[in-house]
Amino acid sequence: MTVLSLALVALTLQNADTTAPAAAVESPYTIHSGALELGGTLTMPRAAAGKVPVVVIIAGSGPTDRNGNSLMGIRPNSYAQLAWRLAERGIASLRYDKRAMPGTKGTFDLTKMTLDDFAADARAAAESLAHDSRFSKVVLLGHSEGSALALIAARQGAPVAGVISVSG
Repeated sequence: MTVLSLALVALTLQNADTTAPAAAVESPYTIHSGALELGGTLTMPRAAAGKVPVVVIIAGSGPTDRNGNSLMGIRPNSYAQLAWRLAERGIASLRYDKRAMPGTKGTFDLTKMTLDDFAADARAAAESLAHDSRFSKVVLLGHSEGSALALIAARQGAPVAGVISVSG
């Protein structure tokens, strides 16, 4: 990759779309996982009539927030953009902050967390959405390490119709 190509990629990431399109309606959503409350964003298709499918977007490893941005400075807003493209196609989504992110309420010891703990959060999200009358079915979509978390959550009984692995 040339220096110019890298500069264009960096510019694109810095200027990633940060405003939901007219086809999407966003609202805060809280996931209760054990004693923790994980902050999230529910994105609904504006034109939704009746029950719609909902996708839980599970972030990959590292300090990545619900929108796909890293505390290390990379800000592609990729999970938010994925949610908006789904809404444009009539599919709702939920993206949420992991335990170690600022949107978390409650205490835990990060040094003792396992994949099963993070998978429990994905399972809690799926269970919450499965009981919500707005949704016809729940699908887990995991990116990178989130793919493993989605598979673990499904294996442990999350009420889902499917699992999507993105760069798993």
